Amino acid sequence: TGVQTCALPISEGGLENISEILITMKEKVTQAASDSLSSSERNAISTELNQLVSEISNIVEETSFNNVALLDGTYTGKSFQTGAGTTNTFSLSLSLAVTPTGLSVTSSDVSSRVFTATGASSALASVDAAIETVSDQMQQVGSNVSRLSIKESTLSIAITNNEAAKARISDADFAKEQLESTRLLILQQTSTAQLAQANITPQNVLALFV
Repeated sequence: TGVQTCALPISEGGLENISEILITMKEKVTQAASDSLSSSERNAISTELNQLVSEISNIVEETSFNNVALLDGTYTGKSFQTGAGTTNTFSLSLSLAVTPTGLSVTSSDVSSRVFTATGASSALASVDAAIETVSDQMQQVGSNVSRLSIKESTLSIAITNNEAAKARISDADFAKEQLESTRLLILQQTSTAQLAQANITPQNVLALFV
């Protein structure tokens, strides 16, 4: 499960960065929804929004693992082995594209609409929807991480139990073996002493006839 445990945190980090950018965009669009702004202020907001959207594109492009993109919607149908059995697999898909187009936060969706308060209100709805979409994707990634953590823990326990069973079969119980060795040594010494005593007794009887 090494690949997926690397890919998921990387994708989660990218999603967090995109979420922070979207929150910043929401703040800017909310400012533009007020009728009190001047044209120059709206132009500045529009320019900054475009820059933020470009940054989202950069994050999507840079968020990859082993040169495989994780956030553009193409990371789908990935299968990972999570155990010794042929059926012990885990399927992973990050099919939702969190690109500006996929999130509907492109220039036509947001920055071009902030020149009026009414347009900014419409753009705000788009940004809110994008924030919710990214949040849902983060929850999905977090859920997958939790599932894989459980699988990893289960696999670790199985390995430990198998090793313990193998040890019981192949490894000697040194304490028991030492005790048995001591017992045999005592028996051997006792037998030797008894034999020596048996040899002495006839000699003592013969000594009576001398």
